Amino acid sequence: MKVLLNLVAVVMGLLLTIVAGLLQPTMAVPTLGGLSLVELPTSGQLAAVLLTSLICGARVGLMTAVAYLAFGLTQLPVFHAGGG
Repeated sequence: MKVLLNLVAVVMGLLLTIVAGLLQPTMAVPTLGGLSLVELPTSGQLAAVLLTSLICGARVGLMTAVAYLAFGLTQLPVFHAGGG
């Protein structure tokens, strides 16, 4: 049962990491004319892997990161901005 829970956690962490790479983080900056959105030159993938490790444990976080890197090394477009 624990193996199945770990596998589900790895899959969810992997999906969270891939989706975080597709989203562009922005920050609201106050200006004289109101708020303007500034795109940040980063992705949320590191935050997704760290969040997975924090919630599910170090072993699941490591398995998620290894699976993510394996997907990228097989030329799947999972890295930031669709790189693979």
